[in-house]
Amino acid sequence: MLLEHFLIHDILIGMDLDDEHYFMKKTLDNYTLIGRCPEPFDLGLGEAELADLRLISEIIIKYKQPSVYYDLYGKDKVYQELLKFYS
Repeated sequence: MLLEHFLIHDILIGMDLDDEHYFMKKTLDNYTLIGRCPEPFDLGLGEAELADLRLISEIIIKYKQPSVYYDLYGKDKVYQELLKFYS
């Protein structure tokens, strides 16, 4: 809901970027994936969560922010480190 608020705010003030629209569309697409919720006792990440992490790693690589991931791991390892952190 907060993400939607910031996107609408940017649209209203004319500061929205194509990347924001891409990120929002891909995030909504991820939410429509069939395996969104893992089984009750399965603590692993589902298909949609992995898609979210791939999308987030794309943004980190493109903007080099947050720099802690980009500087420490380089663009080749950002996704693996996000996966390790959230697993």
